[in-house]
Amino acid sequence: MNSHNARPLPWRDQMRRAAEPRTQEIAWLAPPEVIALTSAHYLHAIRWLYECERLYIPNLLLSGATQVTTDDYFHTLRQQISERVSAPTVYGVLRADHRVEVCGFNAAGDVCHLIDHQTDRRMATYHRTTHERLHTQNLGAGALVFRLRYVAQHERWKISRFIQTLPDHYIATRDDKLTFERLQQYPFIGRDA
Repeated sequence: MNSHNARPLPWRDQMRRAAEPRTQEIAWLAPPEVIALTSAHYLHAIRWLYECERLYIPNLLLSGATQVTTDDYFHTLRQQISERVSAPTVYGVLRADHRVEVCGFNAAGDVCHLIDHQTDRRMATYHRTTHERLHTQNLGAGALVFRLRYVAQHERWKISRFIQTLPDHYIATRDDKLTFERLQQYPFIGRDA
């Protein structure tokens, strides 16, 4: 049991411990179906946030953000949305291909880290009222680390916090010999037509 969820999660007894070979730290591994669910909920959140950003619907973003975000990420998003309402006449939308890696669960099984390996990243700039695309900037590849938290009340994994952008060195030279279980998906979210 943990402070966020009133009862133990169904997969709590299926969590396994393993030592991460490079650091010898203990990592908790979740069952494959939990990893798949975590990835699916994250990608749904990214898709939903992208569509709200692309169509520039601040009220929908404000009202629906609690369904896909929580904690620090929700508060930051809410602040950005309220600042944007009185912002200049342009706004930007990040487009990318996503490959996600779920790892680093806590012992309770309700918090984990997710690395979003983004390729073909582009920032499209739109006019706020006409929604006409004004400019697109190529940003290359990147890897972003998020904390996700399972909210039992909503039966969903939510983006809880942005942790960091990993350095290019990590992206280019990292080997895949981690003990963390992962699910890799390549959805095409927000692609230009």
